[in-house]
Amino acid sequence: MSIIESLPSNSIYDQGPASRAFLSYGCPDFHHAAQTIWKLPYGRNSAPDELLVLDEGQGTCSTKHGLLARCANELGLEVELVLGIYLLTPEHSPEIASILRDAELDSLPEAHCILRCSGSLIDLTFSGEGKRWSPAEFMAYETIRAEDVHDYKKTIHRLFIDGWSLRHHTDLRAAEIWTLRERCVMALAQSDKRQRAPHDATAQPASPNGLMPGGNDRETQVFSAPESQAPPRPTPAQKDRP
Repeated sequence: MSIIESLPSNSIYDQGPASRAFLSYGCPDFHHAAQTIWKLPYGRNSAPDELLVLDEGQGTCSTKHGLLARCANELGLEVELVLGIYLLTPEHSPEIASILRDAELDSLPEAHCILRCSGSLIDLTFSGEGKRWSPAEFMAYETIRAEDVHDYKKTIHRLFIDGWSLRHHTDLRAAEIWTLRERCVMALAQSDKRQRAPHDATAQPASPNGLMPGGNDRETQVFSAPESQAPPRPTPAQKDRP
């Protein structure tokens, strides 16, 4: 089964901003929407708003999967948005090898958003070769709402880096690790734009990037921050456009 076929194939109707955006882009059903998102290059949008993905022709793991999750929610489809933490290494992405080597690090924690449907974890971030990591490598993950892919994800990621830097006794402060992470993200985006090639979304991508049948049974509560630090989650009314 291909990565796209793991998702619902329901037709898209105008039920809100996300479904309307896909219809305007010419996507008649959810499979077509997922395929469209999968083929877009990796890159940050001009503002933290998943509705910009189609207009700007690029997106990150957060905005790509956030847009699909919003559309699924509008259509009443059983597709969940998942936030996880894994260790970003040169083995996954050779583009970041020199950045980590100069900082005398083997890896650093990265927050990543994917989808979950019928027990499968689905990653549509990159469509080409490379970036070979597996959702089974998540140290922890949780189901979140589409509204959480911006401020909430960033806060959780920073809290995780704070703890990770203390546990690993690195000489780098958490703020310095975050700066390194930003450099890694830029390197990945530049590499993806240079090396992208047409990819047939009807074919199974090279494992383990993409579909992981059964997902990960270690859904821990690592993300549960103390009440005094836990970031507030925006309500749909705060997020949705008029």
